Amino acid sequence: MRNQLIAALVLLMSSQAVAGYYDSNNSLNEYDRETGYFYTLVKQTEERGLLKGGYTKAIDIYIYFPLENKGKYLFSRKNKKEILTVLYETGYDEAKHSIVFNSCDNSYAVKNNKGVEQRKLKNKILIFLFDTETKRYELWQAGKKGEDVKLLRELGKDTKWHIDVLNSKIRFISQKDVEIKIENLDW
Repeated sequence: MRNQLIAALVLLMSSQAVAGYYDSNNSLNEYDRETGYFYTLVKQTEERGLLKGGYTKAIDIYIYFPLENKGKYLFSRKNKKEILTVLYETGYDEAKHSIVFNSCDNSYAVKNNKGVEQRKLKNKILIFLFDTETKRYELWQAGKKGEDVKLLRELGKDTKWHIDVLNSKIRFISQKDVEIKIENLDW
């Protein structure tokens, strides 16, 4: 019995560690102040045989357009990838001279966000996913209305990324042995 309990704990901890450095952020349920669009996550519960419990993961984003009284799914609801983080710009904080992002915890992903001059907000959503089949991370981008959905990059588990707000870049940092490699995409 003790060995079964230990095996169950190890399985539970390893499933929680699958997402690696990044934590799943399943709390998107809000309006974009700039556009008025409403974003919410589509969640799916997967049964776990040994634990007899379910694991709920976000698999899609539903965007609702109140003025049109209609909405759309960003991805396919048959998506098997888990959405870990969703980011988009919602305003400008004049007191802090920084761009305001949606309320999801994005502290690891938004950097260099001080001393930013007021500018037009980006019409972009950035979506960070984990593919449970390939064990790879993916960074996707779409317009705020759900248009132009595209894969920006697949990431290894050791590749870190963030938005450099001041310089309008998405920065990827990886290390192999003692060599650091930095790559940038426009944000």
